[in-house]
Amino acid sequence: MVDANNHRVIYANPVALQVIGRPKEQVVGAVCHSFVCPAEVGKCPITDLGLAVDNAERSVINANGERVSVIKTVVPTIVDGHKYLIESFLDIRERKQAEQRLLSERLKAIEQLAGMVVHDLRSPLQGILAAVGVLKGTSVKSDEVAEEMIQLIEKNVGYSDRIIRDLSDYCKQVHLETAKINLKQVLLDALTFVTFPNNIRLVDFVTHDDVLVDADPDKIKRVFINILKNAVEAMPNGGTITLTSKKSSNNVEIIFGDTGIGMTEEVLKNIWTPLFTTKSAGMGFGLTICKKIVETHGGSIKAESSIGHGSTITLSLPITKNNLGENSTE
Repeated sequence: MVDANNHRVIYANPVALQVIGRPKEQVVGAVCHSFVCPAEVGKCPITDLGLAVDNAERSVINANGERVSVIKTVVPTIVDGHKYLIESFLDIRERKQAEQRLLSERLKAIEQLAGMVVHDLRSPLQGILAAVGVLKGTSVKSDEVAEEMIQLIEKNVGYSDRIIRDLSDYCKQVHLETAKINLKQVLLDALTFVTFPNNIRLVDFVTHDDVLVDADPDKIKRVFINILKNAVEAMPNGGTITLTSKKSSNNVEIIFGDTGIGMTEEVLKNIWTPLFTTKSAGMGFGLTICKKIVETHGGSIKAESSIGHGSTITLSLPITKNNLGENSTE
């Protein structure tokens, strides 16, 4: 039980203490959000957020500093005119571990399938391209219909080859060839690989700034291109793509914002999952590989979105310590 006015615990039963993983003397009298919902310090779901009942997945930090997943239910009550919060916890660690095992098994199966597809499709595609090369050098090229068919074959073989490369890249470890690179230059290079329709406006606040990082330029460029193409596809009726950056003493963030159709919570939750896609074409490996590349660099990537208000992708990379530059901010 928690005093709703000051958020201090006034009572905890043995089961709650076991879930929290702390002795009674460390719990009773302490501010509850010092170890429950630590990511939301100062925000109580009842008194601060105005909710009548809180019933959601939260985190508890135990005495060893470990994060424990729980379902926390909070119900307000009034005793002698004083408001209290009755909090109960359901330990879901075993469920989370089972989910992680299932995910690991699923990813392993996907890797095995991808390896077989790459092996079995690459040879026939190379044969088709070789045959097209021969046809292009013969009199068939003088036939307008035949030439159109040859171009169609080349286009679709190219598309199939991109799928195979995505599968191959997903299956193998990301190998980085790092150097000190200027993110401004890499982004400028990436922009030349993306077609922006006339009804899409690009606002660029990044390429006026020099930021050096230790990274693989080709792989980071691939991440930029993928994010930019997704932003364009998310705005079929036009809109604005805004590029911004933010630096600290340790990291640099590149932020891609669009004013497109946005994503539902379900889509947002699954966009980094392999084989998940909302597009009519593609295998759903693009963003998965982007995440893999960024995390291999020691960085992170996250997405925020809402229907009708667009999406924001934030990419964070470790900054080169001795090349912060004058524009670095703490």
